[in-house]
Amino acid sequence: MENTLRWIARILALGLVAVALLFFIGEGLSEGLAIPQLTQEEQLGFVAYGVMMLGMILAWKWETAALISIIGYGMFCAIEGHLLFGLFAAYPIVTVLFLIVRILEVTPQGGEPKW
Repeated sequence: MENTLRWIARILALGLVAVALLFFIGEGLSEGLAIPQLTQEEQLGFVAYGVMMLGMILAWKWETAALISIIGYGMFCAIEGHLLFGLFAAYPIVTVLFLIVRILEVTPQGGEPKW
């Protein structure tokens, strides 16, 4: 069960990172590779988005690293001033999947977690 959940979380994380890369590549090419002038809020949003991506990438190796993605999501929500839905809601969902995998991994059958 935990192996199946691990691969579901990994595939979803890969999809989120791929969509982000396609977005950044597409936006970069539409601007002619020129660096646009961004407001401070937009710059912080890119940093928060990068933190979410980093969490998804590191979670492939260490499931608890997905918490980094939650930190990025929280930063992004704080910058925007509200909770984010749609595609952005997938980040906390995938993080929860990675954390469930970790909990199942450290919990012996029918016992207490062996943290």
